[in-house]
Amino acid sequence: MTTTLSAKGQVVIPRDIRVKWGLKQGHDFVVLCSSTGEILLRPVKQPGKSWLKALRGLRGLELKRMDEPVRSIDL
Repeated sequence: MTTTLSAKGQVVIPRDIRVKWGLKQGHDFVVLCSSTGEILLRPVKQPGKSWLKALRGLRGLELKRMDEPVRSIDL
């Protein structure tokens, strides 16, 4: 299955995958980049789940530290 990056930087997740995993508009994702150039979107399923817990569930990825925020949120 493939998808295309839009001029606005958006990627469409195919309908079959959205239905299978229950993804809805506004769903948040963790975006990870491996040292080999792979990009992984991981849905944040539990409200209030910490990023650390989400990242601990991943195995075998080498992640570069990024000090600049991707987006800011008000807490």
